[in-house]
Amino acid sequence: MQKFKDLNLSIKLIGSFLLVSLIAITITISGVIGLKTINSNFIKVLETSPLIDAAMEMKIAVARDMQMIMEILALGSEKELNDVWKEHETFVKEFELFAGAVLEGAETEEGIIYPSTDEKLRDIVKKAEKFHSDEFQPKIKHMFDLVLKRINGEEISLEELGKYDKKADEVGEKMLIILGEIEDIARLDIHEAQIHTSDTTNFQIKLLSGIGVISILLGFFITKIIVTPISRANDFAGKIAKGDLTQHINLNQKDEIGTLAESLNNMSKNLRQMFTDIASGTNTLNTSSTELSDISATITTHAADTADKSNTVAAAAEEMSSNMDSVAAAQPIFT
Repeated sequence: MQKFKDLNLSIKLIGSFLLVSLIAITITISGVIGLKTINSNFIKVLETSPLIDAAMEMKIAVARDMQMIMEILALGSEKELNDVWKEHETFVKEFELFAGAVLEGAETEEGIIYPSTDEKLRDIVKKAEKFHSDEFQPKIKHMFDLVLKRINGEEISLEELGKYDKKADEVGEKMLIILGEIEDIARLDIHEAQIHTSDTTNFQIKLLSGIGVISILLGFFITKIIVTPISRANDFAGKIAKGDLTQHINLNQKDEIGTLAESLNNMSKNLRQMFTDIASGTNTLNTSSTELSDISATITTHAADTADKSNTVAAAAEEMSSNMDSVAAAQPIFT
């Protein structure tokens, strides 16, 4: 604290400017990082949301295929069977389209689907795609062939048909469970991005609030350190201007303001000493004047006595002269 007070005023001002600049830079960097984080999470949500739609479309394709299995069992003509098979191929294409979109990205009727960057989700999609092509479709194709044979009059094992029907349903259920995991992971990613965004926003609010409070406190502190002594020196100079030389300002700092205060103290001291000397000289002058008045009065008295004595001597001389003249007149003149 004392070391800060002793710093030159220019250093204090430059330091304050640099501190304010540092705070501004900190706020800017923090804001940019926060915005980038929020933007990243927003993009993640934006890119992950279509994955849920893609998983839902894949589930719908599998569910329709499972429904088609029941339709196949009830068909009675080859034409109806071929029509249903074409419908099945449409479901397969939809499944492969959305599976490929999750892995590689694609523009679909549902909108743009961005490729997933979540390795766990990608592994599940690859697993579902392989399971769909290696397990689910072959069983449906085998059922199709059995039903076609039955329509063409060939004898088939109803037990075997029922067995494949059951296996196809089991595989379909597993497919739906796997695709459900894709939705769960996508929703979890979105939820985590939302939480991260919320945490980042709260952190930025707290950080900016803290920096704001610190900036205000530093502003008050620096202003007080600089303005208070200047105000005290100004009040002190005002009292000196009004003739009050009894004041003394005590600023325990060695900067320009401290030097100014010391100069004001010296000026007050010198003025006080000067007026003391003038007052002492005036008293001496008054004493000398009184003594001179007494001497003048004494001289005047002595002058009056001298004049009286002079008059007496003059009168005596005159009387003596008159007497001598009378004596001279009374004596006879001898020839």
